[in-house]
Amino acid sequence: MKELKTTYKNDLNNAIDSTVHFGKLFNKSVLITGITGLIGGFIVDILLYANETLDANIEIYGLARNEKRARERFAYTNSKKLHYLIQDVCQPINLKASIDYIIHAAGDGYPEAFRLRPVETMTPALLGTINTLELAKEKQATGYIFISSGEVYGAPSSDNRPFKETDMIMAAGMSTRSCYPVGKQAAETLCSSYNEEYNVNAKVARLSHTYGPFTAATDNRASTQFINNAINGQDIILLSKGNQIRSYTYIADAASGILTVLLNGKIGEAYNIANSDSTVSLAHFAQKLAEISKVNCRFEIPNDLQKQEETPISYAVLDATKLTTLGWKGKYEIKDGLKCTLMNLR
Repeated sequence: MKELKTTYKNDLNNAIDSTVHFGKLFNKSVLITGITGLIGGFIVDILLYANETLDANIEIYGLARNEKRARERFAYTNSKKLHYLIQDVCQPINLKASIDYIIHAAGDGYPEAFRLRPVETMTPALLGTINTLELAKEKQATGYIFISSGEVYGAPSSDNRPFKETDMIMAAGMSTRSCYPVGKQAAETLCSSYNEEYNVNAKVARLSHTYGPFTAATDNRASTQFINNAINGQDIILLSKGNQIRSYTYIADAASGILTVLLNGKIGEAYNIANSDSTVSLAHFAQKLAEISKVNCRFEIPNDLQKQEETPISYAVLDATKLTTLGWKGKYEIKDGLKCTLMNLR
């Protein structure tokens, strides 16, 4: 990204406005892991934008494994407030600087990774969470947040009601596909344990299906593939009837929700991050995107490999009431988020 588009700046501004008590971050230091990913990268952009437009004076420490990718991602800035920490989050983190807040967003969250690299999918959630929590303990950080997933809820109840934070259904432990939700579940327990044993101010954000520009090139989730097709003027292809119901959250809403929990949530608790105005089927998501981008939407029978990567979850709707009680409200319905995604990528 060589420069920020006006649409993207508007997204950053909206995210700042939607973050409850954003000013708590002023003059603080923040460590973000996974800065080349969708979530971590956008949060870094928010903090850089706040420094530029609000004189927020936030010291940003961005952790990534690949220095080239990290510097390319933030090539638009020469800010001296952005400090790169190049390492694997699964290794102990040695940092001399003081840290006020830690956002652990590193880790793959797409089907191909679950199938081909289940071990590498789990380790950032396990070892990475231990290392970032250890750092939070060492630095006596004001706040820590782990980016979890709505997949920790597993299969829906028979009445298909939205998941609340008190719901918990363990995934099948001996299934390789469970590497993602089980890793997230274990990391959440680590957060709770460090809070109880070491007084680390840890919180958890359970994300719904988050989409937006600048996803990883390796991300093969259906929604990401649909967006790539739309940008390239290609037909959007559904490999199922698309009856799966999801809470879809645009990245600007997801990021402001995460920051709101970090700054205002109760220590030792989890919060669903979802926009209640953006609950639709996969087919509706695809059709709306096709309509906006003026391409066709059609169905194809999946091959054996594609069948292996199908999610077993047909209903993944998160109840975000607990988040809204903090004063947060999303700004992007599906149509708005998809339009912004396409405008930011073109």
